[in-house]
Amino acid sequence: MECPRTTTTTEVRSFLCMVGYYQRFVQDFSKIALPLTNLLKKTTKFEWDDNCEGTIQNFKHELTTTLVLALLAEGGEFTFTVMLLGKA
Repeated sequence: MECPRTTTTTEVRSFLCMVGYYQRFVQDFSKIALPLTNLLKKTTKFEWDDNCEGTIQNFKHELTTTLVLALLAEGGEFTFTVMLLGKA
């Protein structure tokens, strides 16, 4: 939540790489990231706007509130269900 505002294409690329690690936990990741990926195109001038800032804030929110990333409480119980495929 405390990462500084990105100001260059290198920083945008670095941020996308960092959040990309968690893309399986964020629904519609590529659609959300579109304003930032557009900044990385060689034919596009780097202009930070409200869409880009909103995308950063959206990722920060998604990655800090997604339940999959939450830690279990100490002593908490959980159940694994395992399905084995193949010959019985």
